[in-house]
Amino acid sequence: MRNLFVPPADDPRVLLMLQLTYLRCGGVVLGTAMHHAVVDARSACHFMETWAALARGSPDPIVPPFLDRTLLRARSPPSVTYDHVEYKPDRAARPPGAASDYAAAILTLSKRQVDGLKARCGPAGASAFRAIVAHVWRRLVPPLPPSYFGNAVIRTSVNARVEEVGVGASLACVARRIRGATSQGDEYARSLIDCLESTDMMKLPRSGVSRSSLRVISWLGMSMYDADLGWGEPTFMGPALMYYSGFVYLMNSPARTTAASPSSSRSSPTPCPPSRRSSSRICTDRLRPPIIPVNCIELNMYVISSSTLHWYPASSTILPLVRSKLAC
Repeated sequence: MRNLFVPPADDPRVLLMLQLTYLRCGGVVLGTAMHHAVVDARSACHFMETWAALARGSPDPIVPPFLDRTLLRARSPPSVTYDHVEYKPDRAARPPGAASDYAAAILTLSKRQVDGLKARCGPAGASAFRAIVAHVWRRLVPPLPPSYFGNAVIRTSVNARVEEVGVGASLACVARRIRGATSQGDEYARSLIDCLESTDMMKLPRSGVSRSSLRVISWLGMSMYDADLGWGEPTFMGPALMYYSGFVYLMNSPARTTAASPSSSRSSPTPCPPSRRSSSRICTDRLRPPIIPVNCIELNMYVISSSTLHWYPASSTILPLVRSKLAC
């Protein structure tokens, strides 16, 4: 999907790229790429909401972005009180530029299934997992303004053996370990900022994902499906690129329920076919979650990773210009 619908970036100074693709079935795909050093998922949502409001001529007041980055500056003197292993080189990590074959799938969980998983987490239950961007954001003291525009993502992790999280393991025990990792507060965030301030950024691992890791990125609660640019609400929104196997994105379904749609990638033992045909399935198969075999593109230091796709099913019928058409 990245190669079809999102323009590539060869210059590190590019901050935002947009591509609008018209389909013969009447749909429109809006591909966006934003430099992740400048924007995180919440900021990207704010950008899309503002753009959509301006495009529709919404009478509601526009909330300007909060651009004061000093809220996340290092302390003086710095005080690193945690061992931030997520930002240390890992021998098992994939080197920059290494390509890998993987298969991606979108799996939809109903509200009943989500509630069932919560019930299995013990008498106290568990809230829906929020990504670090949303979870740590609320725990800063004082908290960042809702319209803060920047990259405030902080990674946390939990280590476990296979037998501790496998089929026979207690879901409640696993949930408690995840809760412990994602419940870090202001001191953890400030400690990381101080740590990064005194670290040679060029020596940090670029991939940050070991071959045995599972990285879960949550877009739950993000308002991407509210991005009505005048064509109606998008039918599908999702990441345009999975970097390696082991990535999982948690997203709300377009039905505006508490159902979640995990989009995951896993290693494939055989070479994957080209992604062009698979990307077309995204546009035509509205009833079944598609399984999308793709080839992972080669990464470089200039990759713009915060890429999303928005598909509007019937919007091109009211648009006068058709620059490119792809058969669905």
